Amino acid sequence: MLRDLKGYKKCQISTSSLFYYYILKQIQKLRKHIEDVAVEEPYMGERIPLNWLTFDDQKEKISGGKPVMTLKQVMKGIEMEDEPELLTMLKFYHDLGHIIYFGGDGAKKSKTLKDVVILDPHWLINAFKKILIVEPRKEQTVKYRQSWNLLKDEGILEDLLIDLVWQSISEHKQALLDLMDKFDLLCKRVDEEEEHSSPASSMARQPCLAKASYYVPSMLRQRTSRPIQLETIEKNSSVFFVDFKEFLPDGLYHRLVVRALRWSQDLGGRKPDLLYDRASFYVDEHHQFALQMVHQPKRAYIKVSVIRAEVIPPPQSVKKPSADVTRKVKDFVEENLLNLKTMWIERVDYCISVQCPDKKHKVIHFLPLDECMVNSAVDCYFEYSRVSIKTDEIQAMFKQKSPEEEASAREERQPMSDIFFREIANDIGREWKRLATNLHLKHVAVFKIEIEHRESVDEQIFQMLVLWRQKRGNKVNEMRKELIDALIKVDRRDLADKVRDY
Repeated sequence: MLRDLKGYKKCQISTSSLFYYYILKQIQKLRKHIEDVAVEEPYMGERIPLNWLTFDDQKEKISGGKPVMTLKQVMKGIEMEDEPELLTMLKFYHDLGHIIYFGGDGAKKSKTLKDVVILDPHWLINAFKKILIVEPRKEQTVKYRQSWNLLKDEGILEDLLIDLVWQSISEHKQALLDLMDKFDLLCKRVDEEEEHSSPASSMARQPCLAKASYYVPSMLRQRTSRPIQLETIEKNSSVFFVDFKEFLPDGLYHRLVVRALRWSQDLGGRKPDLLYDRASFYVDEHHQFALQMVHQPKRAYIKVSVIRAEVIPPPQSVKKPSADVTRKVKDFVEENLLNLKTMWIERVDYCISVQCPDKKHKVIHFLPLDECMVNSAVDCYFEYSRVSIKTDEIQAMFKQKSPEEEASAREERQPMSDIFFREIANDIGREWKRLATNLHLKHVAVFKIEIEHRESVDEQIFQMLVLWRQKRGNKVNEMRKELIDALIKVDRRDLADKVRDY
């Protein structure tokens, strides 16, 4: 027995050795593969000037231990007089991750960035942290306390506060602000006073930097309070979603908000409504749009609402937002998300979607917008049940009708018309027989409809409503009231509201 145990122990040791040998071989293969890939890089085999290597090896010594250098200091330190060659070298080492330099592409927008070479990435991160992470000290004067509260409550960063937190690195203030703007961490705030001032008054105010301010959405502390339920869509809004499945980084959302702030200000917007997870922006005098970040168990998405401005007193029929404006907002969101994904987080996955109008599941679920835009109907398979969803209303959010089509649609979309009944039939679902009972239709008639149109529940509901209309004699106002009462009795207040407002 003892011999068997000794043999078993030897076997164990041998197996472990084989395992470690296998791992070692795999590491060697990986190292060889990395070397092979590196050799294929276009810059491999190229001759690098000696002063380039001198800069990379001795940049801390050339800078005197400082984390930032100017172009002149670099040129003098490595005795390079050709500026195009200097910019090429800096870009090369930036791509390798040895330095941070955005002079090549940033020079178009910021002359300051062209002159700044950052040798220590940790220094840059610590500079950003002073604004984006560090809490204010308790022993603040009222002046600074008000600025901190403004940053936390409204997302507005004042120049006064920037001077306080960056007082030890104030000579790099503009470069840091330009970099934060480039990284979509903030954007300059256009004030109404600044916009409406005359050139003379602008020149008079120019030296006064204390009034400069910036939006920093990630610093807001107030959030929306929202239960986990179906998304409600107001009558004066068109809504679509960006479905991220389960992973939506807050940083990606806030960068999109920063870009939306810039875009809205370019369109003439001022005073946006900002919370940590929701922001609304001006589009034109009749429209605004909102971005809302939502995290739920196993679900994350951005809700995009295009909203028509309210009219007081409200008209009898509430107009939906213009399809042109909704499409304009969708294009903005789509283009900028793609750009942010390419720049910052390529592996994130999302889909531009609309909410499925089938409400029987009581849980929000989506349909891909691109499929809805090219098909008259799409199938929803949520929770293993198949439902055919008509897409005409979804397409109407983004497609502007011609005046002739609008006039024709107004004629056809009358209360108690066939088109109206088709829309109602698509939404009623399983409660239709109870509805028929409350509309005082006989069971025999309902059974006959069910047999004759057994291939489609929607068609059964439509034929039931047509039969009821025939019996009521096309008395529209009386029929509207009766249908509303019947829908309320079968617990479909949502459809009752739709009939009331049609």
